[in-house]
Amino acid sequence: MSNLPFSSTALVIDSLSSLILHLGLEQVIKLLQTIRNSTKVRFFPILVVLHNDLHDDFIIKSIERLAVSIITMNQPPSDTLIAIRGTYQLIQKRKSGKATKSLEHYIIHENMELKFFSDNEVKKKVTQQKQKESLTNLTFNLELTEEQKAAKDKVILPYSREAQASQKSEIIFDEDDFDSDPDEDLDI
Repeated sequence: MSNLPFSSTALVIDSLSSLILHLGLEQVIKLLQTIRNSTKVRFFPILVVLHNDLHDDFIIKSIERLAVSIITMNQPPSDTLIAIRGTYQLIQKRKSGKATKSLEHYIIHENMELKFFSDNEVKKKVTQQKQKESLTNLTFNLELTEEQKAAKDKVILPYSREAQASQKSEIIFDEDDFDSDPDEDLDI
């Protein structure tokens, strides 16, 4: 085990639940701490599967205290026949004690292709779909056809630079109307 590089080695315990049921919580915690502190395994990731539905909250929280990262899988809906869609919550603990939570989504297609999506990507996609759906049920059209766009682009607006450049404007000043004293008609 010590000859393998870090990137290709991990310790996986596929059912911590059965160990807890047979050995007890205290013995399993001691075992995990011994494995974690072992010099041969210290730098290898340890992956443990714990079935939450088999244990009470005390046992789950006790095991979670030992973990650096916690992935909680949510039950996927059973109504999908083409692909399995589900979510999982990822909690990552830092050395400072701060934990970050994120909700992630996954899809397993019929050909067993697995894809992951962040919660922000899913929310953005749902928002776009809702906007499209809200525009399809309208009694009027907000979109322009190509003909309408071309006709709109040909219109010269009166105060645009194009309109000012194409029109010639003049100020006509008649000198006969010039008044030498603008205040002469006032009674002072």
